[in-house]
This record gives sequence, C-alpha cells and structure tokens, in this order.
Amino acid sequence: MLTGEAPRIIIDEYGRHPHERADAPIRAEILKDPRWPRLSQIFRIAFQQRIEAPFLDAQELARALDQVDGDQNVPDDDLDAAIRRYQEVTGSAAAREQAGAAGPMETASQELYRELNRIWTDAGLQQGGQHPTFKNGGATNEFYCVVSRRGQADPVVMLSHKIELLDGRLRATWAIGDATPPNLVFEGSFADGEGLREAVLKSARAIAGAVIGDLTEKLTPPANLKPFFQ
Repeated sequence: MLTGEAPRIIIDEYGRHPHERADAPIRAEILKDPRWPRLSQIFRIAFQQRIEAPFLDAQELARALDQVDGDQNVPDDDLDAAIRRYQEVTGSAAAREQAGAAGPMETASQELYRELNRIWTDAGLQQGGQHPTFKNGGATNEFYCVVSRRGQADPVVMLSHKIELLDGRLRATWAIGDATPPNLVFEGSFADGEGLREAVLKSARAIAGAVIGDLTEKLTPPANLKPFFQ
C-alpha cells in the first residue's frame, strides 16, 4: 500500500527488509510522519524469516497496528500535583523548623555515641547496635547500643538514646532495656542546639556508668548456689 510493490524478497543481500531498501518508493512525507517509526517496527517484525520471530497471529498484529496511531502526547499524570504537594509540605513552617533542628540533633547524637564508645572501650567493653539515624520522617534521631565484655556475647546491656522534635521543642532521653520512664537529659527550644549538645555530652559519664553497673550486676555471681538447685 505504501510502495505499490509486493515484498517478494523479504531480505536482500545486504540484510535489508523491503521497507529499508534505498530504492523503496516510500514518499518523503511518510518517512517524516511521527507514526513512521512504529509502522517501520511492525514491518521489521513481520518480515522476519525465523518462524517464531514474526507476529504469531492476527490478534498480535492488530494490537501493534492499534498502537501506531497511539497518543503522541505525554499522558496525563499526577506529577505536577505531586510536586506541588511536596513543596507545600517541605516548605511549611513545621518543615523549616525540622530542617533547622536536624543538624544539632544529629551532631549531639553522633558526639554522644562516640564518647560512650570511647568510655566503654577504655573499660574493656565492646558495643554493637545501630548508629545514630533519623526516623519518624526526620522528627527523631536515635541510636541503641548492645554492650558486653570484650570478646563476649553474653551477658549484654541494651541502651537506647533518643532526641525528639515535638511541637518546636527538643527532648533528649535515654533508657536501659525496657526501663520506664526514660531518663530526661534535655528539654528546650528547637533553636537551642548548643544547649542540647552540652547537656547530651554531660550525660555521657552517667549513661556509661549506668550501663557498666547493670552489666556488673549481671556478671556478679549469686551469694550461694541454692538458686541453681531449686
């Protein structure tokens, strides 16, 4: 229909299909049509010599033909609306407040984590766990440590430390195991990053000592062996 010629030679000596040959009388306006690449792909599939390579049936060919006239425009989507909503959320006063507090929260957590690790290492202990990380959409920076004797996996003491941003206030707490309520270290304005840092670092000795004391209690043998025989 496009060339006025029957495609009797499916592939020539140069490996070209009928619609790809230089002498194929396909008008220039057809080659410039935005639908031509899709139609050319249909020819490329249809002219394959391997039995399994061309369209398997009329339905498969029909589906390919339906797509030739497919919408040439970018389909409607929710991208613009999603971007606007993201900008609204991240540009809100609460988001700006959180962004301003994120740096001091992270700094305080990181410095406390390093100081605790130094104290425990000097005391002959080891610790694993999770390094300081943001959670709850950035409203919390927390870490936990599993402390034990160096080279020993048992017994252990679990310490958790959390800095939270709640309604413009920063709150730092720590706890050993499931102890409740948690120990309050700092509570103040989200703008008082230096006050947070100082209070958290000052708590390092008390926290480290509480963990060591708990571990020592677990390591202390009972006064007698009676509990083991009951």
